[in-house]
Amino acid sequence: MGWEKFAKLGKAGNDFAAGDTQADYQKSVVAQELECHNTMFPGYRNGVAHDYLRFAIQRAVGAAESYRNAAQAVGGVRRDLLYYMAGLKNKQAITLKIMDPDIAESIFTSRSGEKRGSVSSYFLDMEFKPLENLDEVFLFLFRSEHQSLDIYTKLAQLERDAEVKALFLYIIQLQTADIFRLESEFTKLSRKEDEDKETADILQDSFSRKMA
Repeated sequence: MGWEKFAKLGKAGNDFAAGDTQADYQKSVVAQELECHNTMFPGYRNGVAHDYLRFAIQRAVGAAESYRNAAQAVGGVRRDLLYYMAGLKNKQAITLKIMDPDIAESIFTSRSGEKRGSVSSYFLDMEFKPLENLDEVFLFLFRSEHQSLDIYTKLAQLERDAEVKALFLYIIQLQTADIFRLESEFTKLSRKEDEDKETADILQDSFSRKMA
């Protein structure tokens, strides 16, 4: 799956889950990647596992919305990276939702009913610190993703129930993959930003010499 599809999923908001059926999920832009996941966990009879699955979906949806809010308030490659990560978190939510189709769709609704992409949401997500460069975007994303990874890792270490532990280990696998993709895409975008800056400097230098 290319960068563009993840970004498209990130820009879509949470509408991808509204009224969808299991069949609709299979037709989604992440269907091919999720084929192997659909048979890994046939559903949870354990109520605790079901609650933790719901908790993980809520965290993924919340992260996607936070990244989307930030993306709508910045520009350039910063926006690209934020939308990309919003798409990854939407994909994670879809992956987990497929594992238990009975989880209510209301879980995907906007938190607190606030307007998506609002300036207030952006500053709350950023803790009133605007993301002025690509490095700041990366640190914001990196800390957020590692916070989730730490939560699931600690819960897995404490868990005694085999079914719940298996769920945590699976979520850790998804979370680790997202962090790896974040680092990979940041490296690519950072390199592109440097190349664009170098090109701009060369053009400016050439223009200055001609005007001298």
